[in-house]
Amino acid sequence: MRRHPFITFLLVMLCLVGALVGFIQSPHFASVLKRVIARYLPKDGGISGDFKELAIQVFPPGIAVIEPQIEAQQKNFLGLPPRTKIKAKRVELNFTPLQILSGKAQVHKILIQEGTVDLSLQKTEKVTKINRKLIDWNDLLQIRADSIEIRDSLLNVSFALGTNDAAYLRFKAERLLMNQT
Repeated sequence: MRRHPFITFLLVMLCLVGALVGFIQSPHFASVLKRVIARYLPKDGGISGDFKELAIQVFPPGIAVIEPQIEAQQKNFLGLPPRTKIKAKRVELNFTPLQILSGKAQVHKILIQEGTVDLSLQKTEKVTKINRKLIDWNDLLQIRADSIEIRDSLLNVSFALGTNDAAYLRFKAERLLMNQT
């Protein structure tokens, strides 16, 4: 009887990868990930949120967060405007996998599907960076997105024009694409 160690190796690896992907996409892994995030991310990071589960995408490569709810505080490590709220059916992060190894994730596109985005834009004062000897989360985690796409979502934007004046925009976006140039 001839043995085929290479074919056996490929079958074992395929089964292991399939089991790993299945576990990562399970609700149990989502609950474990939530506990790890709550334990290790700094409480003063300025972002609070929740999600139902994760999904791994093969093409385009990325991660999808199912039913996320995100709220940004005054100062947050993602640089979102204060009081920003995002609630969606699905948020996808499409990226180039090899750049994750560098510590600077190059997200090609952030896709927000069937959600509500609340933005409150205000005049901000220029913030000077404090010289610290400690490592900051902004130094460890740097995410840059080339484009943001919003599909089938409600977008609420408020602008602070002065001390007592404000303007409000509310619209339904079937497809809104914003690119960096």
